[in-house]
Amino acid sequence: MTGDIPDWVKDLLDDEDHFWKSIYPSYSFDERVLHWSGSLHRRMRWQEESGYDPYAIYSKTWHMQAKEREPQIDLIMDNVFEKYWSGTGGNWDKSEYLKRIEKKW
Repeated sequence: MTGDIPDWVKDLLDDEDHFWKSIYPSYSFDERVLHWSGSLHRRMRWQEESGYDPYAIYSKTWHMQAKEREPQIDLIMDNVFEKYWSGTGGNWDKSEYLKRIEKKW
């Protein structure tokens, strides 16, 4: 094994880098809330549908990394739970999320 990264992996990493550096910063606060709501809901749903713990995607490390990428992640997640994940079919538990990221409310 040469340690070379396949071109398709490089392309994915370039696309992700482009999104976070060029596209995401142009989003309004509400668009950011929608972005996080949709992508995290999808990941949690995939976990659950595969028979895994949907909250396993969250940890203190995840929270710190998310905060580096999005300094307003706590306010965004408050909005996600309030606007999109309570009684809308998602029904994700905010207290469980907070427990996983080890944040006291």
